[in-house]
Formats: sequence, structure tokens, C-alpha cells
Amino acid sequence: MKCSLTYEFHAILGQFLNYSIGLEEKEPDRQLFLAVPADIYDSFFQREAVQIAINRFQINLIIFEPTQKIIQQWHVH
Repeated sequence: MKCSLTYEFHAILGQFLNYSIGLEEKEPDRQLFLAVPADIYDSFFQREAVQIAINRFQINLIIFEPTQKIIQQWHVH
């Protein structure tokens, strides 16, 4: 079954928030990042609702190019 990007984002957001809570309790000095392929960032992550969620929950992002394995951008809140 193929899932939509919206469905995948909801699952990833929930997982990110759970990890964030755990990390805050165990290692509060560490930062958690969500790694996103550049093509997905350039299309799906530019949607207004996604940007609102990223800003509201202060999600740090690493934007990477998967075939070349290169980090293109870091977004830190």
C-alpha cells in the first residue's frame, strides 16, 4: 500500500515529538534533527501547513541530497 506524503509526515511528526520528549528527559543538552531529502523539502515541506508545524514544534531540519549523500542545508530553531 502506498502512503501519501501527508500521512507519512503525520507519522514522522509524531515520532519526532516522542523522541524529542525522551531526549529532553535523558539528554537535555542534545538537539534532535529531522533529515529530509532535498526534493521532498523543496516540494512538500514548502506547504503552509507543514511550515506551520515545523515552526510551532521547533523542528530542526537537515536537508540532504540522497544520491550524492551531501547535506545541503541545516535549519535550527
